Amino acid sequence: IGKFLGLDNVQSIDRIGTSFAAPWARGTGATWVLFGCLALIAGAVWYYTRWQGNNRPAVRWFLAVTRAVVLGLLLLLLAEPVLRIELTNVPRPLLWVLFDGTDSMAIRDEQTEDERQKLAVAVNLDPTLIKDEQSKNNKENPTSSAADATKPSRIEYVQALLRQPPEKNIINKLQEQYRVKAFILDQADGVRPLNVGEQYSESIDTAELAKQLTTTGQVTAIGRGLEDLALRHSANNLAGLVIVSDFGQNAGLPPAGGNDSPAKRLQRPIYTIGIGPESTVDLGVDLQAPLV
Repeated sequence: IGKFLGLDNVQSIDRIGTSFAAPWARGTGATWVLFGCLALIAGAVWYYTRWQGNNRPAVRWFLAVTRAVVLGLLLLLLAEPVLRIELTNVPRPLLWVLFDGTDSMAIRDEQTEDERQKLAVAVNLDPTLIKDEQSKNNKENPTSSAADATKPSRIEYVQALLRQPPEKNIINKLQEQYRVKAFILDQADGVRPLNVGEQYSESIDTAELAKQLTTTGQVTAIGRGLEDLALRHSANNLAGLVIVSDFGQNAGLPPAGGNDSPAKRLQRPIYTIGIGPESTVDLGVDLQAPLV
């Protein structure tokens, strides 16, 4: 019954009952429904035995039973029957996954061929798909370098990770134990939920999720994203948060550090998946030219 209703871990069925939703059939109206069915059955039998005497007895009784069943079902449908099941279930804990959707995730990092090959194997990345996508981008933006066709961006590595076969897919494995809900950080003032499953379904279509990942965000405000998750989204039965990002925080409050940090206020374990180089070099240029 739990699987039929789409519920996980049903422990027990506490009560099963029936009732009628139609106003005239509520409460003691069930008695009227019963008497109405009996009256329709009696009427059908009387009609065929009294007024259809020309037919053979077997035909008359067959037609009488058929009409009685149809009329009885019609009366039951008009009474709007309801089946009520009370059960106890323990739902799977909730797990949030936050993807970085800012422009830094579109960076194509300089890597050695060996490093790039290892990453491609780890996420099952097909280089031909990247080349085709990059060729299309080059046509739309002629200033793009043709040499970048062999350099996947950070977000493309994440998309390849999500497109892996079900037996290797990290989201599918997490969904075996958790109800996974995905968000993307592409705004300066908070996060945006990603609805990539069928209606009324808690399962995530990972291929569709990969398509939803973009790099339109202008600033990376991870701290503000954590604040938004803690304030606007219910954290009942929340097991933790997974963040997939390059962690190039460049706006807003720092996400960690101190007892009043956004990470502390979330009051849940946070797991991080880093994308991009382990360390970066910031270069600042100060150019002073003559006024004339």
